[in-house]
Amino acid sequence: TWEAVTLRTADGETLGAWNHPGNVSKPAVVLLHGNGASRSALAPQMEWLAERDYGVLAVTLRAHGDST
Repeated sequence: TWEAVTLRTADGETLGAWNHPGNVSKPAVVLLHGNGASRSALAPQMEWLAERDYGVLAVTLRAHGDST
């Protein structure tokens, strides 16, 4: 299960993200994409981790995708 979330930065920007809570007994992983991409480019890694019940937060960086 993936949840769309919005992160707010200290200087007032917003970052789009998807969260998969996973199993609390496993590590959580933060995924960041490369320049000129967005979090959707990380779909294979996101699904691999989610299938193994890791917590995942995939973030779209500033000035990319739905982030300001």
